[in-house]
Parts: sequence; C-alpha cells; structure tokens
Amino acid sequence: MENKPSSVLLFQFNDTGKYIVAGIVSTSEDQSSEISSYILCAMSSASHEDIADSLHSKLKNDQAMKVLGGGSLSIDHENFVIQTQDKSVEFGSVEKSLVEKILSSSFVDYKIKIN
Repeated sequence: MENKPSSVLLFQFNDTGKYIVAGIVSTSEDQSSEISSYILCAMSSASHEDIADSLHSKLKNDQAMKVLGGGSLSIDHENFVIQTQDKSVEFGSVEKSLVEKILSSSFVDYKIKIN
C-alpha cells in the first residue's frame, strides 16, 4: 500500500452479514494498472460470491476488481463495537490490518475487533 489508495465502505445490511474486501483497479492511459482504492462491501443475506457480483456490476467500464478475501461482520451500535470473524470459502481471509483501516476510517468512535 505504498501509494495509499483510498478506502470506501458499502453497507447493504442490518448490523450482521458477510463482507468482502476488493481492490479496485483502474487502467491508465499507458495500460498499467494498480489498485486505486479498496472497498469493503457488506450485505445481510448474500453469499460472498453474490456480494462480489453485486459490486462488480457497479464498476465503471475502465475499472476491474480483485477480491482480496472476506468474512462475516457484526455491528453493536449500543456498545460501539464492530466485530469481524471467519473467512470466505470462495475468497479466503483478508489482511486484518486492511480491514481494520477501512472500518476505523468510517467508524471512528467504534472499537474494531478483528478475529
């Protein structure tokens, strides 16, 4: 993460669900490609593959994505805690520090527990 890509959260769920983290790759004019941003996308009643398909359908024509892994996520708004656990059967686990960075950038008052 040398060039420090931006991070985005897309939530379509009610406090508990599965998530994936994807790197969005934009192809430049010289045909080189690098990850320009990371997206954590979470949904309530979907498989990790369904989440990836949904996210892929929202990309622009000059963008591609690489799914870096996934897991499950729950938010306790009363106690300000976000907990992630497990790993995706389809995509494996995500680097814990990346998940923590994405979540803590949007949920600054929450304790993030990565298992």
